[in-house]
Amino acid sequence: MNAAGGGSVIVGKRDGHCHCDDGWGGNQCETYQCNHGKSASSGSQAIQCTCDPAWTGDHCDHIMCIHGTPNNIHTNCSCDSGWTGTHCDYIECQHGTPHHYYCACHSGYAGLHCDGICTLFAACSTEHVISFSYVCVLR
Repeated sequence: MNAAGGGSVIVGKRDGHCHCDDGWGGNQCETYQCNHGKSASSGSQAIQCTCDPAWTGDHCDHIMCIHGTPNNIHTNCSCDSGWTGTHCDYIECQHGTPHHYYCACHSGYAGLHCDGICTLFAACSTEHVISFSYVCVLR
């Protein structure tokens, strides 16, 4: 005896229950499993998943790492240096305020992660300061 979506009914108990094929769930295997998304079907078309942002795969079970590398089963990210978050999509700022993908550096710092130090130099004449400029050294 077959279950609704995919699987077979295990007989032997008064109310038999379904043992679902991979990717199916529910009491009668009627639900297509989308781990991080929603399942959809259109008439006679095959059921498929529409994945949440930063997830991929037939069952939305493979994580996408924006600035990092997924583990061998694609469920977690190992973030590159200077990045954090579930999908490695939040920047870390050494000397500044993070704004998701960029840093607003505090005075005297520069660079993608505000890790460059700026030194103020003045161009002077004998009478007064002509101009100021910053020289930044990025690490």
